[in-house]
Amino acid sequence: MTHLSRRRGCGESWGHVLYYENLGPAVSHTVAHLDCFIKVDIFYFRPEQLLPSEFTKRLRILHDPTGLIEALERESSRVTYHPSPESVLR
Repeated sequence: MTHLSRRRGCGESWGHVLYYENLGPAVSHTVAHLDCFIKVDIFYFRPEQLLPSEFTKRLRILHDPTGLIEALERESSRVTYHPSPESVLR
């Protein structure tokens, strides 16, 4: 089974998928459109691409058989972000 074919079936567990919006094999995400008018954005990352950040501090982890995401969340709890005036004015 190829990576692309695994992507196509990912949204099936959430309901009946009407179609997948896929921008090509080089793109790290796909969008599943379900028949209940819900759109699910699905992102794919390699473990080395996951870095501690403000965005990964408070996750609702539903499935993490290897503990990778739990470790990422724990490392992220030590990350602080203080915006500079320059970053706010961009």
